[in-house]
Amino acid sequence: MAPRVTNCCVCIPLSNGVVIITLLWLAYGLYVTIVSGLNISSTAVGTANLANMILYLFISIGATFGLYVLSFARTYKLLRIYSKIAYFILAVDIVSNLATVIIFIMSREAIIDLCTAASMDFFSYYSNAEIISECTSKYNSALAGVIALAVISNILSVYFAIVISSYVQRKKEKEDAAAVTANSANVANTVNVPTIVTAGVPIRDATGYVTAVAVAVDQNPYGQAKEVDQHPFGQTKEDMP
Repeated sequence: MAPRVTNCCVCIPLSNGVVIITLLWLAYGLYVTIVSGLNISSTAVGTANLANMILYLFISIGATFGLYVLSFARTYKLLRIYSKIAYFILAVDIVSNLATVIIFIMSREAIIDLCTAASMDFFSYYSNAEIISECTSKYNSALAGVIALAVISNILSVYFAIVISSYVQRKKEKEDAAAVTANSANVANTVNVPTIVTAGVPIRDATGYVTAVAVAVDQNPYGQAKEVDQHPFGQTKEDMP
């Protein structure tokens, strides 16, 4: 069972939290898409920027869908789809951050060389060894920062996906509870409906047909006294007209 939370960031209600998360994903996705698109021409990381642009364009589209669902159609069915999109965004973010770290590590020599060449123009009074040492130190600091940002980004993405999943599960539980309540109300209304009985018409219920039963008196089906003077209605000859 996936982990669940009751609030976003401890104090923010889930319903508000998922909207904030969606807006952050949308803004970040658009930002990375635009920046990566502008840097595609870079020969060093052109391919990586193209891949980043495509992936974060999908993130922007997914976040836009989520924003639509949260604004106009908060049904469990659509929210469940958005929950799956959230896990896709999580996967993209993890892969992208990991790729960034790997590319930064693989580009170590190129980055240090660029730093050294640029520094020699501005700091000609330093020796080459001093400049290379300074650039190497700066590279190591930058690598530590890239790794730290990647870890923080991944942790936030995991937490955001859990928040959205928790909200979707709570929505499902509310819809299920509402359905049970509605069914119970329908059953109660059916039980309390008065039964209209037409005289002479048998009543059928769960036990079968129920009809009025009377004990015949002296074998007379009408429940009257003995026959008098052989008359079936118990009258005497004097009573006859």
